Amino acid sequence: MTETRRRVLYGRTSVDRSEGKSVDDQLAELREWAEDDEREVVGEYRDDGVSASRFSGGRARDGWAAVQALIVSGGVDEVGVWEGSRTTRKINESSELLDLCAAHGVHLAVRSKVYDPSDPDDRARLLHDAVDAEHESGRISKRVARRAKKRAAAGAPNGRINFGFRVVRDPVSGKTIGREPDPETAPAVREAVARLLAGESAGGIARDFQSRGIRTRTGTAWSGPNLLAMVKRPVYAGIRTSAVHDLPEDHPGTWEALVSKEDHDRLLAMLADPSRRAIRTGEHIKHLLSGVAECGKCHSGRIRTISRTSRRTGVRSIAYTCSGCHGVNRPAEATDAYVSGVVVKFLSRPDVAEQLTDPADDQRAESRAEAARLRRKLSEIEAQMDADDLDVATGARLLRSTRERLAAAEARARPPHLPDAVLDVAGPDAERRWEATPVHVRREIIRTLFRVVIERGVVGGLPVFHPETVTVERRRSVV
Repeated sequence: MTETRRRVLYGRTSVDRSEGKSVDDQLAELREWAEDDEREVVGEYRDDGVSASRFSGGRARDGWAAVQALIVSGGVDEVGVWEGSRTTRKINESSELLDLCAAHGVHLAVRSKVYDPSDPDDRARLLHDAVDAEHESGRISKRVARRAKKRAAAGAPNGRINFGFRVVRDPVSGKTIGREPDPETAPAVREAVARLLAGESAGGIARDFQSRGIRTRTGTAWSGPNLLAMVKRPVYAGIRTSAVHDLPEDHPGTWEALVSKEDHDRLLAMLADPSRRAIRTGEHIKHLLSGVAECGKCHSGRIRTISRTSRRTGVRSIAYTCSGCHGVNRPAEATDAYVSGVVVKFLSRPDVAEQLTDPADDQRAESRAEAARLRRKLSEIEAQMDADDLDVATGARLLRSTRERLAAAEARARPPHLPDAVLDVAGPDAERRWEATPVHVRREIIRTLFRVVIERGVVGGLPVFHPETVTVERRRSVV
């Protein structure tokens, strides 16, 4: 009696819709062929929307990995696929697959024909088909790139429909022809941008949206991080970016913008500032150096305040410590007084206004504009990768090169324009003006002019202030 041969079925489609049958249709036909061939189906595996070509960016195919494991384990006699390109569209991988199957005595069932990879004639036919499959994948990639470049050149929208917009369809064909502001959600985008520029926190805006029942495009609740990711996208300024095309990297799109390009650039610059968490415009800011000073022990954490109450006297005091390593501990009041004294002494110098006025600032305008454009490009690349419009390998390369160019542009644009408050305080009467200046403005002045580092130095287990444990050095860009 002949033993029934065991066959595993595998179906796959890529993101290109021109490839024909869906995975469900492929598996349905594979079951019929297995039944006609009197084969025992020992498993069905699938990969939906995953390319098997050299243009895939290395995205994993879990279903195909399971089939290969089954081959190696000896748990199957045949692998059934709708066509040879379902396994791979790479010639080298096709050759490796045939070697693997031959080594384990496994045959390939392509449609209704069974091939033996150890047979030279069958192997030649399968490799010939593999060459055709790789060639076709290259043609598909070229066609997709050409179509994408044409749409980009025309400023047509790309990717998914973002929050704040809705689809515009052709009234006759029903096909998508564009996007337009959504009357229900577009106002929320404009509101979020305006409130962020006014100094509100993303988390606070997200909580307010949640309380008002405003949800994301997918119906989930807003949070600080996803709100920030949303407002950074160039699409809201009407900008069509072309990160992977031989075109200008950003140009006007064909849709109506929700915010002005100027506000979008201001927002990206603000969000890119590593010290932005220390900038708030409200009166709730109480401590001069929290989020501004650096830790002298770990050199990576930011300084925050902690409250202590003496067991002996019951007196409450505030101290500065590191949010990362907790390795420094300085009394806040004395530290603030010392740093303020250093700042006031510098701002009281007769020639300070001339030193702080940067005559070359206009020459850096081009670098600042380039930095703003590169921030928009970064946001668009991230959005394309999130929407699977850009493969992982290309996206990673573009992110790396764009970040390097952004860092260089920001370096050329330094020093940043001095806050008006710096020159308002500077002069012979600096001490009086400093005392009259709100804390959040004083923090901005310190952050602009000085680098403050709080070092270790604990006596008797209690935070004790010593001037040598606080370093206040002027930034080179302003001296």
